[in-house]
Amino acid sequence: MAPVEEDGGSQCRSTCDDFVEVGSKGVTLEYEPHFGGNAWVTRELKAAGKVTLSRVFFFRSSDLVAETAHGAAHDDEADEDDRPLYRFRFATTKDGYHRIPGRILGIDNDVLIVAEGIAPDRKVFVAERNISIFRRIAKLKPGSEIVVGGDRVDSIAVEAFGELLEIRLYRGNSVPTKELSGTIMQAEKYLFHLSKWGVEGERELSKRYGSALPAGLQIRVTNPKALLLLGRDRRTDGTGGLTENQSFDLEVIKRKYVNMMDIVPYDDLLRRLDRIIVSLTERAGSAGLGQRADKRGTDRRDSTDRCAGGGDASGADAC
Repeated sequence: MAPVEEDGGSQCRSTCDDFVEVGSKGVTLEYEPHFGGNAWVTRELKAAGKVTLSRVFFFRSSDLVAETAHGAAHDDEADEDDRPLYRFRFATTKDGYHRIPGRILGIDNDVLIVAEGIAPDRKVFVAERNISIFRRIAKLKPGSEIVVGGDRVDSIAVEAFGELLEIRLYRGNSVPTKELSGTIMQAEKYLFHLSKWGVEGERELSKRYGSALPAGLQIRVTNPKALLLLGRDRRTDGTGGLTENQSFDLEVIKRKYVNMMDIVPYDDLLRRLDRIIVSLTERAGSAGLGQRADKRGTDRRDSTDRCAGGGDASGADAC
């Protein structure tokens, strides 16, 4: 993820993940670049003492709580799983509100969000194309605190704030994020070139992966289909991460591409695995009961045969 110089600070111009983790004493923002390198974050913090994420969040070096390495050092060519996860101090929780310093959002106003009723997700702060929501609100309330929810007389009602977020929808619809749209396009290109490769491609793939295939098996390409594994539809506490309308619009997109690719959020994949485990467990239990029933039936038939044939003395007594 290369930084872009704009308004005196570096900007996350590519795809990235940033979300908040709520604790008893405050809120922490976790940031992990999605594509490209991540060494620029550390370089910016060391060189300038500050860094800008997603064009919305402005952090100083003193805000960095932890930098957890998944495995590798800071390397632009490192594998995704080896990239560090940055944690920044985002808000303090007191008197029923999450207080976010205005400088973190690039405004002069501190922002107070009620702790109960609004989950401080990315979508609360960032609109499409990385537009800051509270920067727009700050223009209407210069110098004063921006309060969302709660019983303060100067607060924005939770319902009204929710309606404000819904205004961001395109004609009432939830549109795919840049990450999803880009991944779909990438998968479509893979499938196109794979289909056009033809018989020559089948021979090449069979040759390339022959050592991993069972003896006598060759690869044949017929109506290839992609699997897209990305995103989440659950929060860290297990509650739903999508509204009813968002879930419906996502289902529309999934059905549109159903003949070409299967779009699966990580949480959906885990649910599928859970259902498979339950099904296999039930089958194993049923098979065990069936085997015991078959054994009892076999024992009864053997006993009947012995009685009909006279059997030995012990068998006759048993009959």
